[in-house]
Amino acid sequence: MEREEREVGDLINVMGTKQLGIILRVHERAGNSKFYLVYDNTTNKEKWIHENAAFDPEQHDPDVEMAHRH
Repeated sequence: MEREEREVGDLINVMGTKQLGIILRVHERAGNSKFYLVYDNTTNKEKWIHENAAFDPEQHDPDVEMAHRH
């Protein structure tokens, strides 16, 4: 089964938890591995995660917006 392409702005589960994050940047390395810079809405921090650690949210309300707090 082919993996769905993820893009900047996609909402994901961070590290397979129920913590929602939003992809801020995509970095592709040799060998077709992708890394995503994700803003974790639970910790209010940005972190790089491997594509294998990015999961689709179980269910979410499309009207919910994530706030990027500084």
